[in-house]
Amino acid sequence: MEYVSSAAAGGEIEEIEREFGQRLVERRAADLRLGFTSVGPHRDELRLTLDGRSLADYGSAGQQRSALVALYFAQMEVHRAYHGHFPVFLLDDVEAELDAARLESLLDYLTERTQTFLTAARESFVPAGGRPIERYEILAGTARRAAGTP
Repeated sequence: MEYVSSAAAGGEIEEIEREFGQRLVERRAADLRLGFTSVGPHRDELRLTLDGRSLADYGSAGQQRSALVALYFAQMEVHRAYHGHFPVFLLDDVEAELDAARLESLLDYLTERTQTFLTAARESFVPAGGRPIERYEILAGTARRAAGTP
């Protein structure tokens, strides 16, 4: 994993902070006119490699998804280290991103750590796996507890 700053190529944290600060001051008037911030960490990249090759260019869809999930887990651990608890975890449209086996492993990991909200277009895709689960349906813009939910 490599962090690539748009402000200071290959710089140390202090150098990147200084460069961002300077560029924010320089771009302030233009950014106010544009209505968005053109300089900052949101313009940076995180390059992921596997065996020396770019995951974005050469990784399979499964490898890319697995790397993304690993980054989410790392983010959760950092949150816990700073705040003393895990954050709530949100998974949207899981059947588009994860196969059933990966989802089962992911939910096993999350169940031990945090409260998870998961959305899926098909109820059959969400495995219970002995976990405490509450199901809700969204119908015509209204959420209601799904039939058969305790």
